[in-house]
Amino acid sequence: MRSPGGGCWLTGLAGLLLAKGALAAPFAWVSNQTGESLTIVDLGRLEPVQELPLSGGPAGVAVAPDGTAVFVTTPASHRLHRIAADTRAVTHSREVGPAPLGVCIDPAGQRIYVADWDLDRVDILSASDLSPLGSIATGASPSGMDITPDGRLLLIAERDDNSLAVHALPSGERLARIPVGEAPFGVTAAPDSRHAYTANVRSHDVSRVDLASLRETARVRVGASPYALAIDPVRGRAIVSNQHDDSVELLLLEPFGVLGRHTVGEYPEGVAHDPATDAFLVANWFSNSLMVLDAGSLEVRAEIPTGNGPRAFGRFVGPR
Repeated sequence: MRSPGGGCWLTGLAGLLLAKGALAAPFAWVSNQTGESLTIVDLGRLEPVQELPLSGGPAGVAVAPDGTAVFVTTPASHRLHRIAADTRAVTHSREVGPAPLGVCIDPAGQRIYVADWDLDRVDILSASDLSPLGSIATGASPSGMDITPDGRLLLIAERDDNSLAVHALPSGERLARIPVGEAPFGVTAAPDSRHAYTANVRSHDVSRVDLASLRETARVRVGASPYALAIDPVRGRAIVSNQHDDSVELLLLEPFGVLGRHTVGEYPEGVAHDPATDAFLVANWFSNSLMVLDAGSLEVRAEIPTGNGPRAFGRFVGPR
């Protein structure tokens, strides 16, 4: 693995953001799976503020809507952890299934959903103390998950069934299992709750699913091994990380299509959009870095060092 060599590189635009008072910007909570830690990044200062040790190979991340807590899966230790954002300390930890990966939280901040890769199951837990509330059976190898912003639908990427499962909330009833591309891994709900997008690792494409008709309506080819997708709601665009091309694909959401490809670090995985700083964030697994891109131009504002093997799989950005 190559290291970015430490340090943080800023462009003039990033400095301008600091001058305009972007210090109130959110934090990024980057899970470092091989480094067994979380790198906490201040997105206003564009610098890491703490590396929090967390054993078990942290992978999935979900920040509570109000920013008060962060939930992290550690597949190697079979656990879900709750971290208080103010103290940056683990307040609760619970053993779940043998291979917890994707994690998401409902818009009300009350329920946590954890996908277990081995058991083909999603566990439901209380966000306050991680007490178990139930479970949902899924297809083969559930990976990424998301909840529509209106709180009505749980979306589950079933990688080894090449499908997207749609479940009603809070009942958990399965409404549909929708064929998409091959090996969907990440899934992202549109801000208007009308569509979902899956990154299909083996067919090297992105599917768009209409959540009213519950069917795939479009599919576009991207780079090699797309992993996760993040949406810029203001511009109606998205990026998807292409793991094996060291790039992100820029997509237009309507009409759905590809706008271009941009080089990032080695083996990009988790991506996010931060509206407070108008930036896309890309976690680069082999570069051990979090890259900050201007959401309009996709120019690099900064490349911030992280721990080893950053994944940042999920919604890893939240308010202070």
